[in-house]
Amino acid sequence: MIEPMLKYEILLFHQDFEPFLKALQAKGLLDLSLGDLAVKGTQAEDYRQGVRAERLERALKDWRRLHADTAGAAADYPEDEIARIAWAEEAIEQARKSAEQETALWQAAEKEAVWGAYDPAVLAGLVQAGLTLHFGSVPAKTWPAGAETAYPVAAVAQAGGRVYFVYWDELPAEWRVQEEAAPTQSPAEWAVRLEAAWRQKAKDEARVAYAADRVADFGLARKHCWNRLAYQVARTDIRAEAEGNLRVVEGYLPVKDQAEFEAFLQAEGVFYQRQAAKELPAEAQADVPVLLKNNAYARLFEPITKLFALPGYRELDLTPLFAPFFMMFFGFCMGDAGYGLLFVLSGFLLRKKVKPAMRPILSLVCYLGAAAVVFGMLSGTFFGVSLVNIPALKRFHAYILDQDQLMMLSLVLGAIQILFGMLVNVFNVARQRGFKYAVGPLGWWLILLFAIPLVAERMTALTLPAFVRYACYGFVGAGIIGAFFYNNPDKPVWMNVGSGLWASYNTATGLVGDLLSYIRLFALGLTGGILGGVFNDLAVQMSGSIPVVKQLVMILILLFGHGLNIALCALGSVVHPLRLTFVEFYKNAGFTGGGRPYEAFKVEE
Repeated sequence: MIEPMLKYEILLFHQDFEPFLKALQAKGLLDLSLGDLAVKGTQAEDYRQGVRAERLERALKDWRRLHADTAGAAADYPEDEIARIAWAEEAIEQARKSAEQETALWQAAEKEAVWGAYDPAVLAGLVQAGLTLHFGSVPAKTWPAGAETAYPVAAVAQAGGRVYFVYWDELPAEWRVQEEAAPTQSPAEWAVRLEAAWRQKAKDEARVAYAADRVADFGLARKHCWNRLAYQVARTDIRAEAEGNLRVVEGYLPVKDQAEFEAFLQAEGVFYQRQAAKELPAEAQADVPVLLKNNAYARLFEPITKLFALPGYRELDLTPLFAPFFMMFFGFCMGDAGYGLLFVLSGFLLRKKVKPAMRPILSLVCYLGAAAVVFGMLSGTFFGVSLVNIPALKRFHAYILDQDQLMMLSLVLGAIQILFGMLVNVFNVARQRGFKYAVGPLGWWLILLFAIPLVAERMTALTLPAFVRYACYGFVGAGIIGAFFYNNPDKPVWMNVGSGLWASYNTATGLVGDLLSYIRLFALGLTGGILGGVFNDLAVQMSGSIPVVKQLVMILILLFGHGLNIALCALGSVVHPLRLTFVEFYKNAGFTGGGRPYEAFKVEE
């Protein structure tokens, strides 16, 4: 359902405007239709600072997860929230540079460590005496035996499959010496530099840790920036009248908040008038914000509705109408009672350990898992095991559907959802345009619904009672009149006939394609069950015969195989029901969408 809305127009003298606007934001009930603040505030300083604070908030949370044990310390943490943003950005950048510098020093020290301990003064003295030393390396396998007595070389170390040496005269070309950089510092000097780099990095990371421990400050700064931005946008958008002497505040309010809001207006002593949003002209209702209002069950599926688009204010909210179908389709695609049971248990257990905002998602997981259990039992599959092959369950075999029955069930469910969607379209059109415009869609619905038993009677052994058969003929005839002679009350009859003939072609071809889409429910469920059985067979055949090892290998194969299969089944079980909802059901229900979410002008706390 969609929460009914009221439109308010509030008249203010220009001197009272800003105090009232601040009080209105503090009250946080009226939707002023401000639109996208990020777009409107691109050039505003509050927008830029809010984006910086939001980016910092994420960065500091991520940093703390990676450096959970780092203690925070800083003596120059600013009091001003904007100054804190710059301070924290500088601290993060400095910590990054310190870490890079320490890493570079370690790499350089490790590269020179191969030359061991030496006295740079001795090296310099040799150069002054006219003896130029060269540093090089060759692969260890090419180092000649007795090289130090036969050539002007002295081996220093062997590491990484290479021999490092110094030489003071030319060597044969076949040595293919790789020139190495001469050491610049002794190991002791490197140790001093590394100690200093480590201390600097620790100091800089302590500053970042101090900011990370106060990440709430940056969340608060972000909210303050966005609150100031919302106020400035509202202040600019609200129109002025009477040469700027009057301001007219227009906004929308849910009916449920009427008493509280009007008590606020009376306390402020302002003049206002209200109007029910449903009484506005049709074109004006396109601007009315949408607030969904559903029961506890349907509310779990609202994120799916918002994933596509909100309904327009004059439309029906399809959330409670597609929710049972989505749950059934998920279970059909999952197709394994064992997998469904895992979903139910994991959702139930994790629900107690997560934040309240995540609990509805896990409740939805429980519902979807329960549907998978039901359809898994109908298909006779439990963790890839076919229940038909278990003699102990023989008395339940009659309730397990074979592949032909499962395929027929998928088509039946598809036909039910399509016909239900067409009926929803009838109500949608009648709600938005009037009943006379819904006669055509109602005609097609009557034709399809009551033609089904007539066709079934001819194609099967079904025999309808005479009064049922004639009733079906009557409803089909009434549907033909509506679909072909009154599908558009604004046009003459002869044009309606032409439109009806064209619609009959589109309806026939479209419905066949829509109905065939539901076979994928059967195909996905069947595929998941087959893959689960394949992994079970692999676990038995590839585990070998060595005791203990056999069981370990079997467990590993089962965990990997069923884990992969659950992931694939879950993906298909979400994606395909989404497609059936947003394409087949929404299309047949005449859904147009485009609704704007209700967003109260308020102070974010």
